[in-house]
Amino acid sequence: MNEEILYIIGLILVSLYLLLGFDDFIWDIYVIFKTMFTRKENYNLEEVFKEPPKLMAVMIAAWEEDDVIEDVLNHFLNTTIYPRSQFHVFVGVYPNDLPTIEAVKRVQAQFPNVHPVINELEGPTTKAQNLNYVMKQIIKFEDEKGWRFQSFTVHDSEDVIHPYELRMTNYLLKEHGGLQFPVFPLVEYPTISNFLKNLTTNTYADEFAEHHYLTMVFRSKMNAFVPSAGTGFALRRDVMEQFENYAFLPTDSLTEDYKLAYELYKKGEHFHFVLNKVPYVNHKNKVKEHFVATRSMFPKTFKAAVRQKKRWITGITMQSINFRKAIREDNISFPAKYSLYRDLKAKIGNLLSFVGYPVFVYFIVSLFFDLPPIFPQGTLSYYLSILVSIMMMERLVFRSVSIYHVYG
Repeated sequence: MNEEILYIIGLILVSLYLLLGFDDFIWDIYVIFKTMFTRKENYNLEEVFKEPPKLMAVMIAAWEEDDVIEDVLNHFLNTTIYPRSQFHVFVGVYPNDLPTIEAVKRVQAQFPNVHPVINELEGPTTKAQNLNYVMKQIIKFEDEKGWRFQSFTVHDSEDVIHPYELRMTNYLLKEHGGLQFPVFPLVEYPTISNFLKNLTTNTYADEFAEHHYLTMVFRSKMNAFVPSAGTGFALRRDVMEQFENYAFLPTDSLTEDYKLAYELYKKGEHFHFVLNKVPYVNHKNKVKEHFVATRSMFPKTFKAAVRQKKRWITGITMQSINFRKAIREDNISFPAKYSLYRDLKAKIGNLLSFVGYPVFVYFIVSLFFDLPPIFPQGTLSYYLSILVSIMMMERLVFRSVSIYHVYG
C-alpha cells in the first residue's frame, strides 16, 4: 500500500479516536477530583432496619426458564431478609410453556406469596408485553385482596437477588421514586484452564464493573441521566401510577428499560443508583463486605454477545432517544444531555473499533517486520497516537480499579 495513503488512514483514525475519547478522559479526571472531595455514600443498616416494612411486589418475566426459575425463586425466598408476608412475587409465564409454569407452581406450593401469571398471548412475546401484562394482573390481585403494593421491583429469571435488596428498597423509596441496584455478571474465578471458555462473559464483567461501580454512581450524584439496567430496579407506587393502565414499559423499543428511565427523567423522576456495601461472613468464617447487587447470567458465546450488544445499540441509539429533541428539552440538565451523548456515541465508537483493531494489528506486526509505518516518527499522527495511547492506558487503569473493588 502507498505510504502516503497509509499515513492518511492512520491520521484520520487516530484523530477520530481522539475526538470521541477526549471527553471521556476529561470526565475521568473530573471523577477522580470529585472522589477526593466527596464523602462516600453508605447507609446505616440500623436505620435501614428501623424503617417499617411496606408491602412490595416483585415481577419476573420468564420464557422457557424451567431449568433455572425454581432455583432462583427458592434462593430468593429463603435468603431475603424481609418479612415474607410483606412481599409477593409475580412470575410472568406463557400458556405454551408448561414446564416453566409447573416449575413456578412447585415453588408456589411451598411459598404462597409466589404467583404464576399466565399471559393472554402465546410466547415468546417481548419482556415489555410480559411485564405490562403482569402489572395489569397485579392491579386485579390488589382489588381482590383490598391491598396496595407500595413498590414494584423487576428482576430477570436468572438473577441471584441480594438478601438485603428489599430492605434497602423499603428504606430508600421514601426519598427516591426509582432505584437501580448494581448488576454484576456471575463469573468463575479466572484460571489458565478456563480463560478462553469464559472470555466473553468476562468482558461483560469488565464493562459492568466500571459502569456500575463508577459511571452510574457519579451520574446519579450529578443529577444526570441514570438508565435502568432492565433488572434490579424498583419503582415507587406514585411513579407507577403515572403510566396509563400501569403499562410502564414501552413496547416500541428493543431497550424498553432505557426508554422507561428516559421518559421518567423528562417527567422529573430520576433513578437513584444504589452502591452500598454490607457485611457478610465468607467461607473462611471471616467478616467481609460486598455490594447489595444483583448477580446475573450473561452470554457465554461470542455469537450470543454480538446479538445482545446489537440489540442494546439499536434500542438505545436508534429507538429510545431523539438526541436533537433531547438537546432542546428545557427540563433536561446539561449533565443529563452529556450523559445521553456518551450513550449515543456508542454506535460510532463501535464502528470505529471495528476499523481500529485491524490497524492496531498492522501496527504491532510492523514493529517486527519491514512494513511501512502507519504512524511515522516525528509526524502529527505519531504524536496523536501517543496521546491516544495515554488515554487508553488511563481507561484501563479505571477499569482495573473497578474490577478490583467489585470482584477482588
